[in-house]
Amino acid sequence: MSFRVKNQLVNLVTGAARAVMNIEQRLRNGIFDPEANKRDFAEYLRYGIGRTAQDAESEVERLKRMDNQLERIIYDHQRESEQLAQLHAYVATKKEELERLKNCDDCTDKDRDMERLSFEIAKMEEKAARSEAEVSRLFDHKAKRAEEIYRIEEERTRFGRTIITMNKAWRGITDATVKLRENLQNGQ
Repeated sequence: MSFRVKNQLVNLVTGAARAVMNIEQRLRNGIFDPEANKRDFAEYLRYGIGRTAQDAESEVERLKRMDNQLERIIYDHQRESEQLAQLHAYVATKKEELERLKNCDDCTDKDRDMERLSFEIAKMEEKAARSEAEVSRLFDHKAKRAEEIYRIEEERTRFGRTIITMNKAWRGITDATVKLRENLQNGQ
Protein backbone atom coordinates (compact mmCIF):
# COMPACT_ATOMS: atom_id res chain seq x y z
CA MET A 1 0.00 0.00 0.00
CA SER A 2 2.85 2.41 0.70
CA PHE A 3 4.02 2.04 -2.92
CA ARG A 4 0.54 3.05 -4.10
CA VAL A 5 0.49 6.10 -1.83
CA LYS A 6 4.01 7.08 -2.92
CA ASN A 7 3.01 6.75 -6.57
CA GLN A 8 -0.11 8.87 -6.05
CA LEU A 9 1.89 11.53 -4.23
CA VAL A 10 4.56 11.64 -6.96
CA ASN A 11 1.88 11.98 -9.64
CA LEU A 12 0.10 14.71 -7.69
CA VAL A 13 3.27 16.72 -7.13
CA THR A 14 4.44 16.23 -10.71
CA GLY A 15 1.08 17.40 -12.09
CA ALA A 16 1.07 20.47 -9.86
CA ALA A 17 4.66 21.31 -10.74
CA ARG A 18 3.94 20.94 -14.46
CA ALA A 19 0.96 23.32 -14.24
CA VAL A 20 2.96 25.91 -12.26
CA MET A 21 5.94 25.61 -14.63
CA ASN A 22 3.72 26.19 -17.67
CA ILE A 23 2.20 29.29 -16.10
CA GLU A 24 5.62 30.55 -15.00
CA GLN A 25 7.09 29.97 -18.47
CA ARG A 26 4.30 32.00 -20.10
CA LEU A 27 4.84 34.81 -17.57
CA ARG A 28 8.60 34.90 -18.26
CA ASN A 29 7.90 35.12 -21.99
CA GLY A 30 5.53 38.01 -21.34
CA ILE A 31 2.48 36.06 -22.39
CA PHE A 32 -0.59 36.84 -20.34
CA ASP A 33 -3.08 34.07 -21.15
CA PRO A 34 -5.67 33.44 -18.44
CA GLU A 35 -7.36 30.81 -20.60
CA ALA A 36 -4.16 28.76 -20.82
CA ASN A 37 -3.76 29.14 -17.06
CA LYS A 38 -7.30 27.81 -16.60
CA ARG A 39 -6.54 24.90 -18.93
CA ASP A 40 -3.37 24.05 -16.97
CA PHE A 41 -5.28 24.22 -13.71
CA ALA A 42 -8.13 22.09 -15.13
CA GLU A 43 -5.60 19.55 -16.38
CA TYR A 44 -3.99 19.44 -12.94
CA LEU A 45 -7.36 18.85 -11.31
CA ARG A 46 -8.42 16.25 -13.86
CA TYR A 47 -5.19 14.26 -13.98
CA GLY A 48 -3.87 14.99 -10.50
CA ILE A 49 -6.59 15.16 -7.92
CA GLY A 50 -9.30 13.69 -10.13
CA ARG A 51 -7.17 10.72 -11.08
CA THR A 52 -6.31 10.07 -7.45
CA ALA A 53 -9.98 10.16 -6.49
CA GLN A 54 -10.89 7.89 -9.40
CA ASP A 55 -8.12 5.44 -8.42
CA ALA A 56 -9.31 5.43 -4.82
CA GLU A 57 -12.90 4.80 -5.89
CA SER A 58 -11.93 1.93 -8.19
CA GLU A 59 -9.75 0.48 -5.41
CA VAL A 60 -12.71 0.52 -3.02
CA GLU A 61 -14.84 -1.23 -5.64
CA ARG A 62 -12.13 -3.86 -6.12
CA LEU A 63 -11.93 -4.46 -2.38
CA LYS A 64 -15.72 -4.70 -2.12
CA ARG A 65 -15.75 -7.39 -4.84
CA MET A 66 -13.06 -9.30 -2.95
CA ASP A 67 -14.60 -9.15 0.52
CA ASN A 68 -18.29 -9.39 1.42
CA GLN A 69 -17.63 -8.27 4.98
CA LEU A 70 -16.06 -5.01 3.77
CA GLU A 71 -18.93 -4.49 1.36
CA ARG A 72 -21.39 -4.82 4.25
CA ILE A 73 -19.39 -2.41 6.42
CA ILE A 74 -19.36 0.14 3.59
CA TYR A 75 -23.10 -0.30 3.08
CA ASP A 76 -23.77 0.16 6.82
CA HIS A 77 -21.49 3.23 6.91
CA GLN A 78 -23.30 4.83 3.98
CA ARG A 79 -26.72 4.06 5.44
CA GLU A 80 -25.76 5.45 8.86
CA SER A 81 -24.22 8.56 7.24
CA GLU A 82 -27.45 9.19 5.32
CA GLN A 83 -29.49 8.80 8.50
CA LEU A 84 -27.17 11.23 10.26
CA ALA A 85 -27.61 13.78 7.47
CA GLN A 86 -31.39 13.40 7.73
CA LEU A 87 -31.22 13.87 11.51
CA HIS A 88 -29.18 17.06 11.09
CA ALA A 89 -31.67 18.38 8.54
CA TYR A 90 -34.58 17.52 10.85
CA VAL A 91 -32.91 19.22 13.83
CA ALA A 92 -32.21 22.32 11.72
CA THR A 93 -35.85 22.44 10.66
CA LYS A 94 -37.04 22.11 14.24
CA LYS A 95 -34.62 24.84 15.39
CA GLU A 96 -36.04 27.17 12.73
CA GLU A 97 -39.52 26.30 13.92
CA LEU A 98 -38.47 27.07 17.50
CA GLU A 99 -37.04 30.46 16.42
CA ARG A 100 -40.30 31.29 14.65
CA LEU A 101 -42.18 30.43 17.83
CA LYS A 102 -39.86 32.63 19.92
CA ASN A 103 -40.53 35.56 17.61
CA CYS A 104 -44.27 34.96 17.43
CA ASP A 105 -46.18 37.44 19.60
CA ASP A 106 -49.72 36.28 18.93
CA CYS A 107 -49.17 32.46 19.22
CA THR A 108 -51.33 30.63 21.73
CA ASP A 109 -49.67 28.04 23.96
CA LYS A 110 -46.29 29.41 22.93
CA ASP A 111 -44.46 28.26 26.05
CA ARG A 112 -45.83 24.71 25.87
CA ASP A 113 -44.96 24.40 22.17
CA MET A 114 -41.47 25.83 22.76
CA GLU A 115 -40.88 23.35 25.59
CA ARG A 116 -42.09 20.47 23.42
CA LEU A 117 -39.86 21.55 20.52
CA SER A 118 -36.85 22.05 22.81
CA PHE A 119 -37.33 18.58 24.25
CA GLU A 120 -37.69 17.08 20.76
CA ILE A 121 -34.56 18.90 19.56
CA ALA A 122 -32.60 17.67 22.57
CA LYS A 123 -33.71 14.08 21.88
CA MET A 124 -32.79 14.36 18.20
CA GLU A 125 -29.40 15.91 18.98
CA GLU A 126 -28.70 13.06 21.39
CA LYS A 127 -29.70 10.59 18.70
CA ALA A 128 -27.46 12.46 16.21
CA ALA A 129 -24.53 12.22 18.63
CA ARG A 130 -25.02 8.44 18.89
CA SER A 131 -25.31 8.27 15.11
CA GLU A 132 -22.07 10.27 14.69
CA ALA A 133 -20.32 7.86 17.04
CA GLU A 134 -21.62 4.93 14.98
CA VAL A 135 -20.51 6.55 11.72
CA SER A 136 -17.05 7.08 13.21
CA ARG A 137 -16.91 3.50 14.50
CA LEU A 138 -17.96 2.11 11.10
CA PHE A 139 -15.38 4.29 9.33
CA ASP A 140 -12.63 2.98 11.61
CA HIS A 141 -13.89 -0.58 11.14
CA LYS A 142 -13.87 -0.07 7.36
CA ALA A 143 -10.27 1.18 7.45
CA LYS A 144 -9.14 -1.72 9.64
CA ARG A 145 -10.84 -4.25 7.36
CA ALA A 146 -9.19 -2.71 4.28
CA GLU A 147 -5.80 -2.88 6.02
CA GLU A 148 -6.46 -6.52 6.85
CA ILE A 149 -7.32 -7.25 3.22
CA TYR A 150 -4.10 -5.55 2.10
CA ARG A 151 -2.13 -7.58 4.64
CA ILE A 152 -3.71 -10.82 3.35
CA GLU A 153 -2.97 -9.77 -0.24
CA GLU A 154 0.64 -9.11 0.70
CA GLU A 155 0.90 -12.53 2.38
CA ARG A 156 -0.58 -14.20 -0.71
CA THR A 157 1.89 -12.34 -2.92
CA ARG A 158 4.79 -13.47 -0.74
CA PHE A 159 3.44 -17.03 -0.79
CA GLY A 160 3.15 -16.88 -4.59
CA ARG A 161 6.76 -15.67 -4.86
CA THR A 162 7.84 -18.50 -2.58
CA ILE A 163 6.04 -21.01 -4.81
CA ILE A 164 7.71 -19.55 -7.90
CA THR A 165 11.10 -19.73 -6.21
CA MET A 166 10.47 -23.32 -5.12
CA ASN A 167 9.35 -24.27 -8.64
CA LYS A 168 12.52 -22.77 -10.07
CA ALA A 169 14.59 -24.64 -7.51
CA TRP A 170 12.85 -27.96 -8.26
CA ARG A 171 13.22 -27.30 -11.99
CA GLY A 172 16.94 -26.69 -11.41
CA ILE A 173 17.22 -29.93 -9.41
CA THR A 174 15.32 -31.80 -12.12
CA ASP A 175 17.50 -30.34 -14.86
CA ALA A 176 20.65 -31.18 -12.88
CA THR A 177 19.39 -34.75 -12.33
CA VAL A 178 18.66 -35.16 -16.04
CA LYS A 179 22.14 -33.86 -16.94
CA LEU A 180 23.72 -36.14 -14.35
CA ARG A 181 21.91 -39.17 -15.82
CA GLU A 182 22.94 -38.17 -19.31
CA ASN A 183 26.56 -37.76 -18.20
CA LEU A 184 26.48 -41.09 -16.40
CA GLN A 185 24.96 -42.82 -19.43
CA ASN A 186 27.42 -41.16 -21.80
CA GLY A 187 30.30 -42.07 -19.51
CA GLN A 188 29.49 -45.81 -19.55
